[in-house]
Amino acid sequence: MNTARNIIVASIALALGLSSVADAAKKKEEDSAYKWGRWAILSPAAGGPETYVAKLTPEAAHNTRPQDSDEFHPELADTPVEVTNFCSAGSNCGYATYYTDDGMVEAASAVEGYDQSENNPGGPVLARFNLEASDSADTSTGVEAAAVGGGAGGVQQVNFEVTGTENPDFPDIASVDMEGEGSYTGTVTSREIVREENGIRVTQQSQTSTLTEQFDFDADTGSWSDEQLTQTRINTGGPVNPPIIDFFSANGYFAFGSTPTIEQMETFAAGNVTAIYQGVVLDYNSAVTMEFNLGNDTVVGRFASENGFNGFEATGAVEGVNFTAADGDNGFVGSFFSGGENASGAVKNATQLGIFSADHIVDAK
Repeated sequence: MNTARNIIVASIALALGLSSVADAAKKKEEDSAYKWGRWAILSPAAGGPETYVAKLTPEAAHNTRPQDSDEFHPELADTPVEVTNFCSAGSNCGYATYYTDDGMVEAASAVEGYDQSENNPGGPVLARFNLEASDSADTSTGVEAAAVGGGAGGVQQVNFEVTGTENPDFPDIASVDMEGEGSYTGTVTSREIVREENGIRVTQQSQTSTLTEQFDFDADTGSWSDEQLTQTRINTGGPVNPPIIDFFSANGYFAFGSTPTIEQMETFAAGNVTAIYQGVVLDYNSAVTMEFNLGNDTVVGRFASENGFNGFEATGAVEGVNFTAADGDNGFVGSFFSGGENASGAVKNATQLGIFSADHIVDAK
């Protein structure tokens, strides 16, 4: 008998404001040498940096004339990044990219990834990922299957949900039950015959879901896909009518796990004032390094320009089990998993979106 283990909580609304910078007419004002500091991109800001204090008073010969002072005096940005609380402490949570139709072929390649632009409306968008697994009670073989969701023992059946896009082009997905070990698949089919006044309507439906664990991190990581096909044929007794076909396909990458409690995170931070993580952007298989200073709650994310991904570096803030950074068009949001040993989330530049996962590799006190 299998013991069902529900390892996911209900999804909540997705809120990730990874947006583009202002138009060119405002560029000098908002992105110039005359304004400096962090720009708020992911969400409205709160608080502000320390007051600017000059270290030295310049000699009189170099003092600015009154009429020129505005041009040379830096205006301190008072809008540091506010942390996006994507996950709650002490809960199960997951990030996913979500591609549909046009994006499917490109998204299937971790080497080339997928370019999000007006010409590619198929995605990706960011979504929440929920995972549920049932563990097999049969341990007679002495071999453990891949433990999806961090479970122990052989996993017999899994299913997932992709939700929270708040975009009708990317509807919520609930997979069928899948079976396997490391790579899971499942298909459900149905057929309905309805006799109507003018003939017979036959509707056939099928849904196929797959999930594959592709990366070895402390959080569950890999790819997912789901295809749904509906065919409706109406037989009026005359010539055979072609079926009306409705086809929907979607896929993406995911990172899923359990976040630490606040107490667990405080314990981890106390022993790892500066913690460095290394991993990849799953959609592109491109390198990422995350460096946290948990003494002052800051993070620096370095994303490589590799395998088609346009990398960058950005500095942000940590709050509880979540962290956020933004720099112009570039930014990322993420959360700690597995007691702080893993940091996963979503990264976006001007045209590309991906899921990243990185494991804790070194401490620097």
